[in-house]
Amino acid sequence: MGKGPNHGWTSNKTTRKIKLADVDAVRSNNVTCTIIGICGGSGSGKSRLATDLAHELGDDTVSILPFDAYYKDLRHLSLEERGEVNFDHPDSLDAELYGHHLDGLANGLDVCIPVYDFTEHRRTDDLVILPAKDIVIAEGILLFAFPELLDRFDLRVFRDAPLDLRFSRRLDRDVVERGRTPENVREQFDSSVGPMHDQFVQPSAQHAHRVVDHSEELATVVVELATSIHTISV
Repeated sequence: MGKGPNHGWTSNKTTRKIKLADVDAVRSNNVTCTIIGICGGSGSGKSRLATDLAHELGDDTVSILPFDAYYKDLRHLSLEERGEVNFDHPDSLDAELYGHHLDGLANGLDVCIPVYDFTEHRRTDDLVILPAKDIVIAEGILLFAFPELLDRFDLRVFRDAPLDLRFSRRLDRDVVERGRTPENVREQFDSSVGPMHDQFVQPSAQHAHRVVDHSEELATVVVELATSIHTISV
């Protein structure tokens, strides 16, 4: 785990930061939560599934913990060196910190999650407080590729989609939200996104309790999953 300032904890009304080793939560809510893992390739629709599921369950009872906020901090590298990093490989993610935060939320502790700058390829100095709630939805491309995370999920869902659809969605997102050019998006998809999907993401579907195909009616799937989650939470 790195030693950057974004590993600290803060509060809503102050910028004072405390090292992770000194304190493990903003506060305890005395909540024991159910943790749902949603995984799938880039552009598969997993984030939409997570958001719609949260709405169905009740936004006031659900927190969403995105794995893509936990890319390792590369501020020690030059911008050119950061651009050479394979961000589609599991090694690019801080699974240790992510697991630590999942454990905190599971024990009713609010956590401070990093904010990642995808243009500069590094963490910012900002933190976002994620409150512990009855249900936590963890979502990310490589979520099921880490054996040490799997047992933390009460329900594991994999969102499956074909390559052409995933690329189309990735293209739209990266150009609009992450300042990439279409040529850069295509090059990255062909050189790393696609191969890493085949090597790590798609095989991790075997760990899912439920594989949701892109052709399934999303609203029906959301109701089905919400019903299952309510059963787990009882």
